Amino acid sequence: MVPNFKSLTFKFCCAAIAVLVIAGSSCNQRQAQFAGNSIEAKAAVVVDDESFKAGLINQAITNYKPAFGLIQDELTLKEQPPVKLTFKQVARKPISESFTQGHPGSVTIKDYAISSSAELDLLVVVDNSSSMAAVQAMLAVGMRDFIGNLQSVDWQIGIITSDNPSNPNLLNADGCQLYGTNGRPGGQPIRKGDPDATSKFLSTIINIGARGSDNEESILNSYKHLTGTCAYGNNQWLRPNALLGIVFVTDEDSYCPEPIDPVTGLPTRPKDFDSELCTQGQRPSDLIRILTPPQRPEGMARVYSLTWRPDDMQCYSNAQRPANRVLEVMNAVGGFDNSICQDNYSATLQAIATDAARVVRRQFQLPNIPILDSVHVTIDGVPSTDFIIEGSVLTLTRVTAAQTTLHISYRHDPVPIFSSITLSEKADPKTLEVVVNGSVLNATEFSYDRTTGSIQFEEAPANYAHIAVEYRTDGILKRSFDVGAISMSPAPVKVTINGQAIDDFVLDPSTHSLEFSTPPPDDAEITFSYVRSDAKILRYAAIEGPAGAKPYAVTVLDKDTNEPLAATVSGAEIVFDESDVKHDRHVIVTYNYGDGTTLLTHDLAYEPLLDSVQLKDESGGGDCFKNIVVTGKQVSYRCDAQSLGNVSIDYKYVEQHYETFTLVKQIPQNGIIQVYVDGAANFNFQVDGQTVRVPKSETTPQSTVRVVVLARL
Repeated sequence: MVPNFKSLTFKFCCAAIAVLVIAGSSCNQRQAQFAGNSIEAKAAVVVDDESFKAGLINQAITNYKPAFGLIQDELTLKEQPPVKLTFKQVARKPISESFTQGHPGSVTIKDYAISSSAELDLLVVVDNSSSMAAVQAMLAVGMRDFIGNLQSVDWQIGIITSDNPSNPNLLNADGCQLYGTNGRPGGQPIRKGDPDATSKFLSTIINIGARGSDNEESILNSYKHLTGTCAYGNNQWLRPNALLGIVFVTDEDSYCPEPIDPVTGLPTRPKDFDSELCTQGQRPSDLIRILTPPQRPEGMARVYSLTWRPDDMQCYSNAQRPANRVLEVMNAVGGFDNSICQDNYSATLQAIATDAARVVRRQFQLPNIPILDSVHVTIDGVPSTDFIIEGSVLTLTRVTAAQTTLHISYRHDPVPIFSSITLSEKADPKTLEVVVNGSVLNATEFSYDRTTGSIQFEEAPANYAHIAVEYRTDGILKRSFDVGAISMSPAPVKVTINGQAIDDFVLDPSTHSLEFSTPPPDDAEITFSYVRSDAKILRYAAIEGPAGAKPYAVTVLDKDTNEPLAATVSGAEIVFDESDVKHDRHVIVTYNYGDGTTLLTHDLAYEPLLDSVQLKDESGGGDCFKNIVVTGKQVSYRCDAQSLGNVSIDYKYVEQHYETFTLVKQIPQNGIIQVYVDGAANFNFQVDGQTVRVPKSETTPQSTVRVVVLARL
């Protein structure tokens, strides 16, 4: 096992020992002589030999200018840039309005079926109260040929009853649900093309029986089924464009609560009339409303009935009242009835089937109220005047079952034609833009009345024309802008409006105003640029001599013309006359700083290593440096050249001094470590894992540290 010698400082038993043997626990057992003189070292081989630099030496070059002699500098004289002031014109509210020209009326063209044998949805409402027991057999016989008479149409039949949830025979059900072949609620419509459609129809009629409530709710159940308010069923089987037929089979009227005489126990009024106690859906008017316009197109619903008619003698002893409410619905919607007291229903049911299969419509609900003199009607392609129009209802005054299609075209909802429009706000006429159907009108095609805010067209726009008007509200635009108290040079000023230079302005320094003869447009950006009176820069940094020496003399020449310029040195600056300063003027400044008897001193950024400092005259003076002395970070010297313009000092300095050195390889168990500093054995070191620590006192930053690791054979 490798021993734990983390942060272990080894104290050697003999001063001459420079080898560390990693084994055992006593000094004698660890002892080995340097250079392999011990038995252990001689019996070992080198497994790792690594060398390290004890420090990081970096190089720096520092330039100093000037030194002494004639020093030249090139300057570019400057003037401060022009001052720019920015103003914003007021922005009056922009408005867009649109108008649509009137017209003599929109045109509607529509076709209607006069007679149809396309789709038929038939709702059969069977009274299944106890009074109907004797009727069931005759009804089944009469219904046997009923479906056969519907074969010319795309039919579907749904069967409901007059029963209500108060009947204990109904459990979680209602008579307004479709009935199935088992005679119970929860069935499906019977459709043309269903297998055994006739058998299903008859089975449903027969199995319904006469076990329903004696409060027959034929009208209420029809209403709930058609409006989708039946608690246990819906009307989603009905088609929106089909003719809807309702067949009532009942021996008495549809139920509606009525006041009862407390003495006699009888209703206080005849059951033939609407009761004030009727609820929504029980009244004939409720059912009539959903079967007639506007909820259903004229002629698209028919009502048929086999009922106890008022002129019949009572044929079933436990029936109470004639079906006056049912007959009221039939008379209002259209259809026919016959007596339930007949001995045979076949002829009546055949007539119902034939009528439902082909119905001639006489009234048509138009989508709009037409302009009467614009109506044009054809029937099967032949123009016709056999009609009257009241509001939006067209009624044919003469029609036959052989006629099939009514075609009508008409205009409706005319909008007055106009030749002028009034804007919502008063407009600045100069900003008006009028566009008709995408074309911009010129000034001769319309006029604007500033008092009324109206636009008058020279010629009324075409019918349905789209008119777009854009403008800004009538208001005052600014002509004058305050530039403030400014001090300007005689140089010309510059004014722009939305980036375009203009000269149509007046600058009045006494009122600090910039005046325009024509106001800038709405929301315009105005810039005013001028040169300040103190724009010329007169002071520039001067070049200092060695050790802050002042020049004996300064001369300035224009670089391009050699024209002499006046200038003085004030402290660390050279100052020019205002008359000589021109923007971007290039000048040559010559400073005379004396001769080589001056002692020059410079401070370096780092303390240089001894014997690493080298000085060079970058201006070409050669090797002129004498008496070079380095003290800490300071270098002082003299130069015997006539002129010294640029001194380069090249030196080395210590950036880092290391005392820990990490080996790349692992130290083996019972390994032997030898340490050398600049080739000489070193006894003062520590080992921590793979890291060997040699104190900085044992090395210099330039030293080379060598670590040798041996392993016993």
